[in-house]
Amino acid sequence: MTDCEDKLIELNTVSPQNDEVLWRLARVKWVYGRGYQTNHQHKIFHVAHSMAWEAAQINPNNGNAHRWLAILGHYRAQKEGVKACVLNMEAMKYHLDRAIECNPDDNVAWTLLGQWYFELADMTRLQRRWSRTFAKVDPPAGSYKKALACFNKSDSIEPWIQNTMHIAKTQLRLRNKEEALEMSRRLRDDTVI
Repeated sequence: MTDCEDKLIELNTVSPQNDEVLWRLARVKWVYGRGYQTNHQHKIFHVAHSMAWEAAQINPNNGNAHRWLAILGHYRAQKEGVKACVLNMEAMKYHLDRAIECNPDDNVAWTLLGQWYFELADMTRLQRRWSRTFAKVDPPAGSYKKALACFNKSDSIEPWIQNTMHIAKTQLRLRNKEEALEMSRRLRDDTVI
């Protein structure tokens, strides 16, 4: 355990049912859980997801709790397989929408929502057919235009390099080569080695 995690656990003991402490503890568990082996990692993500869920239940207007519910739900579903990922899509969208509703200036939630639209738009017909046949779920429709709108909104709040990369990729998918090239130049110029 880390000092940060120890301090958050202590705060959770002193002040149980504190949504701010719970979502931060879920985040810390996610950060350190990524370094573990798959079986242990899945357990840590499950515990972290439960903490984020509890935080959102305590305060449904806590945008950070909803953002971390979306993130942890995604990671948890990835460990459970493709069917779980497909089944998690609607829940992820709901929590990202709630995070943005609670905090419209959350640039990370906007970028994650853009990734959600992008990944769905990027699904092949074969992947969609597989989802309908085996997972018994019809994946929601994605949209490169909606993804781009989300990425641009995030960029207007606070530009960051990962988002700029997403804008460039989306512009390429929309066949806007000049805009993609402009974003790539911005990416090159903003990158510090």
